[in-house]
Amino acid sequence: ARARGSRRSLYGVLLAAGVVWALHAGVDWDWEMPVVTLPFFAAAGLALGPRAREPRHRTVSRPVRLVLAVACVAAAVLPVLIIGSQSTLDEAKRALYASDCAKAVPAADSSIGWLSARSQPYEILGLCDAKRGSARLAVAETREAVSRDPGSWEPYYLLAIAQASAGVDPRPAAARALSMNPLEPLTGQAVSQLQGASSRRWARRAVSLREAALASNDLSIVPL
Repeated sequence: ARARGSRRSLYGVLLAAGVVWALHAGVDWDWEMPVVTLPFFAAAGLALGPRAREPRHRTVSRPVRLVLAVACVAAAVLPVLIIGSQSTLDEAKRALYASDCAKAVPAADSSIGWLSARSQPYEILGLCDAKRGSARLAVAETREAVSRDPGSWEPYYLLAIAQASAGVDPRPAAARALSMNPLEPLTGQAVSQLQGASSRRWARRAVSLREAALASNDLSIVPL
C-alpha cells in the first residue's frame, strides 16, 4: 500500500530487506540477533507509520492500553528468568568441570529455581549424583532431563550412564542416544561398552563413560 509515488523504490528496498531478514531468521541463528533484528523493526515501524497529512485523531482506549501494558510486562518476565537461569547454569558448569560438585549442585538447583524447563541443570545434577554414589538419584535427575528435552541425544546418553551406575539396564537409553546421533563418538562408545547383561560391568563402565562425558566438548553442558 505504501509503494507508490516518489518513494516507491525506498519501500521496495525495505520490503526486500524484511523478506531477507525473515528467511535468514527462519533457518539460521545470529549471536548478534538483537543488533540484526532491531533495525528491521525500526524500519518497519517507520514504513508503516502514518503519513504527515493523515489525521491523528485515533486514540487507544484505557482497557486496551492496560492490556498492552500487562503484555509488555509479561514479555519482559521470560528474558529475566532466562538471564537468571543462565548465569547460575554457567556457574554450575564451571564447578562441574572443576570437579566441584559441592558448588555445582546448589548452582544447578538455583538455575532450576529460575527456570525449570531446561534440561542442562538436571544433567549436571545427574552427573554429580552419579559421581557421589547416589546412583538412584542420578537416574531420577537424568529422567527429568529427558522429559524436558526428549528431542536431544544428550539426556538419553547421560541417562544411560546414570542407569549403568545404578545397575539398571542402560542399553535402551544408550541405543536411543545412538539412533538420535549416530555420528557422535560418545553414543557409539556407550553402546559398545554397555553391552551384555552384567550390572557389575555396567557400573564399572559407567565410571569411564562419565569421565568421557566430562572430558568431551560435544555436550551442551560444557562451559563456553
